[in-house]
Amino acid sequence: YTAQQFNTWLRPLQAEEKDNQLILYAPNKFVMEWVEKNFHSRIKEFVSQLTQNRITLITICVGNKNIIIPQETPKSELS
Repeated sequence: YTAQQFNTWLRPLQAEEKDNQLILYAPNKFVMEWVEKNFHSRIKEFVSQLTQNRITLITICVGNKNIIIPQETPKSELS
């Protein structure tokens, strides 16, 4: 992946770890869907290696880790 792709799609994401789960927060639905489609397998691979398989689920959703996300907010699980 290029530096431009990283800066455009991955840098805006925020991450939070809870109970062996990684939650990625995207700034909008378009970014969430694009990251899911184009980076899903790479993110899974990287997180698995980095955490020695401790993270069992990766979820990407629209929002901000400092704001509670309503139930109707789009979510996508990358498991």
